Amino acid sequence: MSWRAEAEEIQRRRTLAEACGGAVAVAKHHAAGKLTIRERIAAVLDPATFQEVGKLAGKATYDASGALTTRYPEGLASALEKIGQTGSSLKKQNASTAHFFFANPLKGGGISKLFSTHPPLQDRIARLRKMGTHA
Repeated sequence: MSWRAEAEEIQRRRTLAEACGGAVAVAKHHAAGKLTIRERIAAVLDPATFQEVGKLAGKATYDASGALTTRYPEGLASALEKIGQTGSSLKKQNASTAHFFFANPLKGGGISKLFSTHPPLQDRIARLRKMGTHA
């Protein structure tokens, strides 16, 4: 009995996760002057000091042949909801690190939203849920 096909599928899923949404998504981040999450992590940590956990976590969808077709965005939507319900602003706010957070640590209103590094949490949750209905 060989586990080659299963090992190849795991590697393929790791590669998909590491692609940060694909070339189009990465280009969109770069065009907006932003780095992907993996680029941000690499910028602040020494090489080989970060061990990613849960890269393959979540529910996936497979076609009739067993090939991975989509990932399940509901897990992230649920996590963002929990963060939004329990998260709180930092006492010491720092605009240079705000982009590292899921929920904007620089919670503010009015004109400060114009310069926010994060779309509103509810907008992100709605977009993720919409992705799930088009999977």
